Amino acid sequence: MKAPRITKEDVLKKMEAGEDLLLIDARNDADYLRSESRLPGAVRVALEEIESFGATIDAQRQVVIYCT
Repeated sequence: MKAPRITKEDVLKKMEAGEDLLLIDARNDADYLRSESRLPGAVRVALEEIESFGATIDAQRQVVIYCT
């Protein structure tokens, strides 16, 4: 399934507007541990687990998956 892309600026606008976003941090372990950047409320899900995790999410919810 191909997902639409969103810019970081648009994600920030949605966050500032209080939209109910599910933010998923799919960075690999090394990148995640090396970085001090974390989005507030983001859930960390390994890339190989995204599909099974996605099956548990309400299909109407806005989901943003990000990585490096």
